[in-house]
Amino acid sequence: MDRCARLAVLFALTLCCSIPAQETGLDTAGLQVFGPADPAFANAVKSLNAASHDGVSELLPYSLVIENRSSRSVVIYAIRVVSRGPGQAQETRSTMLWSAINAIELHSSVTPEIRPGTYRLVSELFTLGPERMFRSGGPEDAISYVTRYRDRSVKVELDAVVFADGEFVGPDRGNSYPYVQGRFAARRDVYGMVMRDFEAGLFPAQTLDKLARMSKESGDQIPYDRWAKRYADELTRVAKVRGPAEALEMAREGANYPVLYRRGAR
Repeated sequence: MDRCARLAVLFALTLCCSIPAQETGLDTAGLQVFGPADPAFANAVKSLNAASHDGVSELLPYSLVIENRSSRSVVIYAIRVVSRGPGQAQETRSTMLWSAINAIELHSSVTPEIRPGTYRLVSELFTLGPERMFRSGGPEDAISYVTRYRDRSVKVELDAVVFADGEFVGPDRGNSYPYVQGRFAARRDVYGMVMRDFEAGLFPAQTLDKLARMSKESGDQIPYDRWAKRYADELTRVAKVRGPAEALEMAREGANYPVLYRRGAR
C-alpha cells in the first residue's frame, strides 16, 4: 500500500465519511461515491497517481471518489463538509461547487467534468481526474486546511450534482440549487440576447452597448444578477481582445444552455 493509501486509511479511522449514494438518490442517477475507508477509494487514488501532486496526500482524508456509471456527463458537483470541534454545540458547514461550465475557456476540451465511465478524486481544494487536476488554491493551502480540521470530527459528502442535460440531483443540504439555477438562467438570457441581436443585424456595435449597460445595471443581491453581470463582462472582454466573431461563437454555445430541473418537476 503506497503512502497516499496509508494516509487515507489511517485518517478514515477517525473521519466521518460520506453519506452513501443510495441514501441521497444519487445512485439511481448512476453515481457511486466512495470515502477513504472504501477499497475502491484506494484503487482510484493509485490509478490517478494522486501522490505525484503536491498537497493531495494530506487532503485524502477529506476527499471522495465520484464514479459516473451513467450515460451523461456531470458538469457541476457540490462537495459539502460538516465538522464539529470538541465541546462545540453547533456544526460548521461549507460547500464547494466544482463546475465544468467555464465561458472563458471556450475551446477547452479539458474540464473538471465527470464523463460517463470515469471517476474523479475530489475535495474542497482540488478535483483530480484522468486528464488533469484543478485546484481552488495552491498546494500550501493543504497544510492550513488539515490544521483547521485536525481536532474536529469531519463529514465529507457529495451534496448535489448537475448533469449535462440540466438535471439537478442530490440532497442539496447546502442549498446550491438557487445559485446554479440563477447561473443557468443568466447564461441563457445574456447569450440569447446576443444571438437575437445578431439575427436582427444589431451585432456587434449595439450589442456591446447593451452588454455594457447590463454590466452596470445588474445588482449583486441574487445569483441571477451576479451571473448576468459576469457573463456580460466576459462577452465584452472576449469581443475586445479576441474579436466579435469569437464572442459570437461563445454566445452561440451559451444560448443553447439547458434548463435546470429536478426529476419529476420538469
